[in-house]
Amino acid sequence: MHYYSPDDGGWVHDMLATATKLERFESYKFRVYTSELRFASNDLRYIRLHRAECLESLSIYAPKLEYLNLQACYGMQGHLSILETHPNFTRPPGNPSSFVVDVTNACISTSILHTLQNNPRITYEGYESDDDYY
Repeated sequence: MHYYSPDDGGWVHDMLATATKLERFESYKFRVYTSELRFASNDLRYIRLHRAECLESLSIYAPKLEYLNLQACYGMQGHLSILETHPNFTRPPGNPSSFVVDVTNACISTSILHTLQNNPRITYEGYESDDDYY
C-alpha cells in the first residue's frame, strides 16, 4: 500500500487477521487510522512500514521474521510487542529467527527503544545518540 489513506482503517485489522499465510507486508505513506497494527503469521519474513502515519504501536507474531522497517514513522509513541506465541498458530519447530529493525528517522518511545535494546531476536539500525528519540 503506497500513498494510501483509507476513510476507515478498521478493515486493515480484518485483513491482517485473515492473512495467516502472509509473507511480506510493504507500505509507504500509509495513513493508519488506528493506533496499533497486529501482524500474525508463521510465514511472515518482511514488514516495511515506511512513513506509516498515525501509527503508534505494533504487535508482531512472526517466528521467521527477518526484517522490520519503521523508517520515518514519526508517531511511534506506544509499544512494540514481539510475541513468542499466538493463540491461532502452532509455532514452527526450531528457534525463532533473529531480525533487523530499521528505525532511521523514526520517533520512538522509550518503551519501543527498550524492546529494541533488550529483545534477543532484534538487531536494530538507524539509532544515533544525537537524534531526537523520546
